Amino acid sequence: MGFAHLQQGNIQEAITDFDQALEINPNLPMPYNNRGLAHLYQGNIREAITDFNQALEINPNLVLAYNNRANARLEQGKLKEAIADLSQAIEINPNYAQAYSNRGFIRLQQNDLQTALTDLNQAIEINPNYTSAYYGRGLTRVQLGNEEAAIADFQQAADLSRQQGNMTIYQNAQQQIQQLQ
Repeated sequence: MGFAHLQQGNIQEAITDFDQALEINPNLPMPYNNRGLAHLYQGNIREAITDFNQALEINPNLVLAYNNRANARLEQGKLKEAIADLSQAIEINPNYAQAYSNRGFIRLQQNDLQTALTDLNQAIEINPNYTSAYYGRGLTRVQLGNEEAAIADFQQAADLSRQQGNMTIYQNAQQQIQQLQ
């Protein structure tokens, strides 16, 4: 029930549900991970990281917790630590497209464009329908001066996001295309 509350935006109810699950069995990693997400959504970064750490203590191979902790660390501006978490997730599961994509976006922020491109290419290779990875690759290609390829990536991101009902990426990709044409 907690995750359903989380998806509906009922953050405090979700936290209560995860607390109850942990009272029943404190040795399960997912309630910690999910409560960490709820804290992250509330902007309680310290609490989120504490929960992700607890989930990883119970299950050191829980790639979701590494990815989520990376997002929390990104909120703190700790890019190096975020990259380390994403790299660990990739080491555990080399087919985890989201970790490649997230790491690519961070490397784009760091202006490490070739490495960002490599990560985003890998995310797309793993999941050819990953709209955010196409969008990120488009941004990277703009920075690299490859506007034609960037437009193609933004168009792919727009097409996929429209099919998937993600209007935010759709609108952002359309704006990027208009700016480049």
